[in-house]
Amino acid sequence: MTRLSPFPYVAERANVDGNMTTPTGPFDRLVIATLIVVSMFTDPFARVATVALTGDRVLGLAALVALPILLARRRHAWTAIHTALGIFVVVQILTSLANVGTWPSGLRFVSIYPMGFACFALTVQCAGAPDVRRFAIRLLVVTGAIVGLIAALAAGLANLWGSRLRGSREMVIMPDARPIFVGRVMFREQNFLGSFLLLPFTLELWAPRSISVTLMRARTSVWQLVAIVFGIVFSFTRAAWLAAAAIIGLWWCSVRPRGRTLFAIVAIAIIATAVLVMTMGTAPLVVRSTKIVTGVDRTLGTRVLVDRAVLRSSLEHPLIGQGAGSVNRLWVLGLRKRTVEQPWTGNMELHVLHDSGFPGLAALVGVGLAVVRAVRRRRAAARDEEWRSVVKPLVIAGLGIFFAFQFTHGLWLMFPYVFLGLLTAALDTSGKDARAGA
Repeated sequence: MTRLSPFPYVAERANVDGNMTTPTGPFDRLVIATLIVVSMFTDPFARVATVALTGDRVLGLAALVALPILLARRRHAWTAIHTALGIFVVVQILTSLANVGTWPSGLRFVSIYPMGFACFALTVQCAGAPDVRRFAIRLLVVTGAIVGLIAALAAGLANLWGSRLRGSREMVIMPDARPIFVGRVMFREQNFLGSFLLLPFTLELWAPRSISVTLMRARTSVWQLVAIVFGIVFSFTRAAWLAAAAIIGLWWCSVRPRGRTLFAIVAIAIIATAVLVMTMGTAPLVVRSTKIVTGVDRTLGTRVLVDRAVLRSSLEHPLIGQGAGSVNRLWVLGLRKRTVEQPWTGNMELHVLHDSGFPGLAALVGVGLAVVRAVRRRRAAARDEEWRSVVKPLVIAGLGIFFAFQFTHGLWLMFPYVFLGLLTAALDTSGKDARAGA
């Protein structure tokens, strides 16, 4: 039984109870593809007055326009995660309004959160069908492989030539030493690249050949894994390295693959590290890897000083915070007596606490609790093929991203909201689809 949808070439299918399921067709796949690909463009390409334009923020504006039109034409999905994320966005807006007298720029920065919610809700609406979610996973892995390959090539060639190439970023690891170049591709910084690549990396590990992660042939998926691992290594992001190692451990305990499979993954990582050393030298990698425990790490030391300053400033206004983006007005005395102007908060929770106080932090915790509750309910409802191949790897990838955001934050980017929307769609509808099919 089908009935016509307001969108061309899209049909709503009825389940065994006669209830309409989420429409599926070219329109949903086109929207999902646009959300996934454009949300990765976080590097500013232009400025309008004091506003930096990025691809993902333009996407957020488009989602704000498209979402009401879509909801008016089809039955909308609403979950507890929608409610929790909506409360979080409202708290950010109200606290920024309360601080408009002392921090008027908060109204400009807080506009990012409604964009994020629109991207999230639009993803949930268009990823309601299992085939669309499988398409999203294939696209994420293929896109991640392409991005990882470009990052490795850009960083490797930049280090060999000693000059920055597009897609790379300059870093100073050791004072009075030549700078090194790391991959970032279309992301604003390498931390965002490393955080993003955790998602396709996890999906590639868990995805069965029945929903082959490649858009062409299953046998090419090994090259996608190689490209993703190279991208993680050349992002030079320690949080991503540690998260990837933990994900491999969870995968080994969960899937119990053959020993040669694990050996192959470790071999790829070793080869990627060897190539990294060949292009940039041994010293930067040694300093980056060992100084964190054997001495004063310059990057970590600055982050600790910034986080302490942000925490002290947060406790001055614990009830309403100081408005979205208010960390930008801080001046922090960093290492070697260098002043850090407009510091970037190296922790997601501290960022929220400074912007919106304890109400904002409580709302963020509420989003996490809503996701945990949905995961537990989905796991109890049905342990079907999609739970093993889609939902479970999405949850584990989410844990990896959450860990990475303890050292930066992606709340001003659109790709975490798109990812959360994809996870919410799987948690909300896949269990009902499985029971209906049974």
